[in-house]
Amino acid sequence: MGSTLTASPGAWSPVPDSLTYQWNRGGAAISGATGSTYTVAAADVGRAITVSVTAVKAGYTRTSTTSTATTATAATFSTAPTPTVTGLARVGGTLFGVAGAWDPQPSALTYQWTRNGTAIAGATSATYLVTTADRGAQLRFTVTAARAGYTGLTRVSAAQAVPGVFSSSPTPRISGALEPGSTVSAVVGSWTPKPDSFRFQWRRNGNPIAGATSKSYTLTQADAGAKLSVTVTAVKANYSSTSKTSAPAQVASTAIVRVTSDIAADTTWAPSMPTVYVLERDIQVASGVTLTIGAGTVVKFGQQASL
Repeated sequence: MGSTLTASPGAWSPVPDSLTYQWNRGGAAISGATGSTYTVAAADVGRAITVSVTAVKAGYTRTSTTSTATTATAATFSTAPTPTVTGLARVGGTLFGVAGAWDPQPSALTYQWTRNGTAIAGATSATYLVTTADRGAQLRFTVTAARAGYTGLTRVSAAQAVPGVFSSSPTPRISGALEPGSTVSAVVGSWTPKPDSFRFQWRRNGNPIAGATSKSYTLTQADAGAKLSVTVTAVKANYSSTSKTSAPAQVASTAIVRVTSDIAADTTWAPSMPTVYVLERDIQVASGVTLTIGAGTVVKFGQQASL
């Protein structure tokens, strides 16, 4: 459509005094189309177009011939941009589709939002409100352009990923002795689906402990008597990061060292932090070995234990 057809009358003998033209659509004359050229219109698309040439010469019978038919084809848009999407791809967020500038300008644009490639019922405007059904899905904005005499054309935006949510997100717990000097660990539990990774933040009385971002944590004197907890954050591609915090656990006011082996080398019990040494059994100090117990050190004896 939009192209110009030109009639070639051929070589007549004798040469006519004049030639007249009539263009036809589907065998019927097209009103006003009587020149040697014809510009294909929208109404011609898919129809057989011919031209009839009539030769006129004095003393000769008027004679007409008709060309073989040519089928008019639809034109194509010279500019058909990929639509874009702005907005928040989160449940409750609104996405805005932008069709872009087409050339020539379509007579109509229709829209369709899709979820993982399937049309979403009723989502046929330029805006879309993200719902819970979209969690973990890929949303796209589809634009279809129409214009008389032009081939309908569809363009699809890049995907907008809506984060999923973990169906199982257990509360972590702390494993290990809750006393200064001891090392404790976070037990994350079983998440569904399995996260790509976990992040950790240990807390003292609810406040983040600077630098304490590993799965394990060694308690210091600053933790003595405090409440210890750990926040675990699960991370997974195309999922919303989710955080859970353990129940606060009471840290002992003093460190406890449990002595279970005989002393075979010179040893000093003079800790830098309040510490209680608990003898779990009879402890022997080897001959010639010195055990030095610093001032203020507390030693307790388990049942039937001695030193």
